Amino acid sequence: MKLQLILCLCLFNTVLLPQNIITRENQLWSGIQIKKSLSPKQYLIFEAEERIFYPSLKQSLWMTRIQYHCLKYKNFDFSFGSAFFSSNNGYINVPEIWPHIELLYSVSKRKLKFTNRFRTELRYSHNVNKNEITNGYTGNFRFRNRIGFEYEI
Repeated sequence: MKLQLILCLCLFNTVLLPQNIITRENQLWSGIQIKKSLSPKQYLIFEAEERIFYPSLKQSLWMTRIQYHCLKYKNFDFSFGSAFFSSNNGYINVPEIWPHIELLYSVSKRKLKFTNRFRTELRYSHNVNKNEITNGYTGNFRFRNRIGFEYEI
């Protein structure tokens, strides 16, 4: 298993998909990624991430994700998986489920890897009435592009 530190550049996110609620606090992000090889061309990735607001130290988000990856062609990786989120809307933690499919292009030099990821997600968020969870889910579709660098520890 390998631990990887991921640095990512989230380009265009603020301009194209702005948040509905603006929070005027900074956030601390922490996370871990574990990679388990199944064969030379297949592997699983497990991720866990937490985001907290500071200086209030209130939890913003907790996320776990599992993904199956298959390397079909040189430098190209196809993947599918799902994530579970528990995000705080200011009153309660709201559960969300995000299944996804992605295509990843990467180029490596020793321990440094450049990545360009295209991901489609279906986002199912539990219905909420301000401070209580109600029956049902609301879903929407999102397309994401991430350009990043990974450094293997």
